[in-house]
Amino acid sequence: MAPFEYRSTLETRYGSATYTFLLDGGGRVTVAALPYAGLPESVWKLTYGNGWEAVRTYFADLGATLPYRVAAVLGSTVVPEAFQGVVGAFRRESGTGAVPDAYVAYWAKHPEYMALFDFDEGARNGVLRRLGQSAVHAKEPELAQFLPPYLHRLLAIESPEATRLIYGVFGALGNGEARDFLLESLESEGRHIYTTAILKNLSGYGDAETLARLAAVYRGGKFGDDDLPAYLHLLAHYRTPELVPHLEEILADHPYEVDGIVHALGSSGQTRAEVAHRIRARFDGEETDYYVLDRLLRAVNGLEVAAQRIDLEAMNRKAARPAFTDVPPVNWPQQLEPGWADLVRTTPADHAVAVLGEYLARPEPRLQRNALLQLKIVLAEHPPADPLPAQTEARLRELVRSRYDKVYVEVLNVLGRRSLPLRDRSAMLAAVLGVSIGSRYRFVVLTALRRIGTTPALRAQARRYLEAEIAAADTPARREQIGGWLPFVEKYLGNIEALRAQLAARGAAPNSSTP
Repeated sequence: MAPFEYRSTLETRYGSATYTFLLDGGGRVTVAALPYAGLPESVWKLTYGNGWEAVRTYFADLGATLPYRVAAVLGSTVVPEAFQGVVGAFRRESGTGAVPDAYVAYWAKHPEYMALFDFDEGARNGVLRRLGQSAVHAKEPELAQFLPPYLHRLLAIESPEATRLIYGVFGALGNGEARDFLLESLESEGRHIYTTAILKNLSGYGDAETLARLAAVYRGGKFGDDDLPAYLHLLAHYRTPELVPHLEEILADHPYEVDGIVHALGSSGQTRAEVAHRIRARFDGEETDYYVLDRLLRAVNGLEVAAQRIDLEAMNRKAARPAFTDVPPVNWPQQLEPGWADLVRTTPADHAVAVLGEYLARPEPRLQRNALLQLKIVLAEHPPADPLPAQTEARLRELVRSRYDKVYVEVLNVLGRRSLPLRDRSAMLAAVLGVSIGSRYRFVVLTALRRIGTTPALRAQARRYLEAEIAAADTPARREQIGGWLPFVEKYLGNIEALRAQLAARGAAPNSSTP
C-alpha cells in the first residue's frame, strides 16, 4: 500500500483544528501539516488575539502526540471517536493484506489501554493511574518500550494532575530508561515545577549512581524547601555507604527537616544512639537560628537515648548564647516553643525552679523572660505547697519593675496565679502597687493584686499607698493616671469614695467609669 494523506479536524481546547496525517501500510503515522501551516502571523493574531503564540505552540505540541495516538488505535477494536475517520480510511486503503508494525500490533492486543490516546482527560487519567499503581503491568517489556515515547510528548500539553500521573507511570516502569528520564528532568536547568512528584516516583531506584545524581541535583540548589520532605522520604529507601554523609550534609543545611533526616538515618541502619549523637551534635553546634533549637531538642529527646538527652539546664544554657539574646523584644516569641515546654513539664519541679532561678538572676531581659515563661509552666503543672526560694521571690519583686513590658507582664502573670504561696506578701504587694498607676496592663495588674493582697491588712496597705500617691500627685498628668486607675482598683478594694474625694480635692475630676 502506498502512503496516503488524510486530513482530520479535531476538537481541541482552542476549538477546531485540522491536521494532515501521512500513513503507510504498516501503520506508521507522521503529521504532514499542522493547523494554519504556512499562514502569516497576522492570521494567527486575528484568529486568537494576544495569546496566539501559546495557541500555535499548543497545536505543535498536540501534533507531536498524534502519530502515537493514531497509530495506537489503527488496529484496535476500541477506537476513540476523534480518530474513527482516519482509522476507517486506513483500513480501506490497506485492505486485508497489510502487515502492521510492532507498535500497531502491540496496542491492537490491548483495547483496555485505548483511553490513553483519547482526548477525554478523565478516562485517560484513569488508565494512567492504574498503570502507575501496578508494577506488574507497567514492567511488561513491550509496554516499557512503546509507552514512554508517547508519554514524553504528552507531558507538554497535560494538566497538572495528568502530569503527576505520568511521572507515576515512569516510576512504575522501574527500568533504567525511566529512571534516567526522571533524573534528567530534575537535572534540567532551574528548578523543575514537578520536583516533588518526580522524587516520589524515584523510590524504586536505590543504587549508588542514582543517589550520586540526586545529591548533585541537591547541591545545585534545585530542591526548594517544599521539596525536601519528599527528598528525605526518598532517601530513606537507600542503603548505600554514601547516604549517611549526604544526610549529614542536609542536616547542616536544613536542620528544620530534622524529623525526615532522623527517619532516613534510622532506615539506613544507624542505631538510635548513633542518630541521637548526630542530632545532638547539630544542636550543640547551632549558633544562629533560635527557632531550630526546639526542633532539634524534640528530635534528640524523642530518640530516648539517655547519654544524648537534652535536659533543662542544657536547653537554657544553649538559649543563653549571645546570638539568641541580642534580639530586640519585638522579635521575641510570644510563648515557649512546644518541645521546650514539654521539657519543662517533665522536669521535676524542685530541679526546674533551681535552674530557672539562675536565669531569672541573669541581666539579659530575654533570658529573664525565658525563665518566667518556664516558671509559669512549672507552677501550672505542679501547684506549689511551699513558697518559691527566697532569692527567687526577691528577684520577682525586682523584675516587676523591669522596663521591658514582656518581662514585667510575665512576672505579673506568675503572681496572678491562684494559690501561689509567698514568703512576704506585703513586700510583693508593694512591688506590684509600685507599677500599677499608669500601667497599660491594668487587668493583669488587678489580677495580681487580688491574688497577693488577700487579707484586710493587705488591702489596707494598698489603700494607704493610693492615699499617699494622691497626696503626692503634683501634676495634672499624674492625677489623671490615678483617676484612670481608680475604676479598676475599686474591684479590688471595694468602696473607694474617700479616694475619689481626696483626688477631687487635689484638683482632678476622678474617672467614675467602670472598666
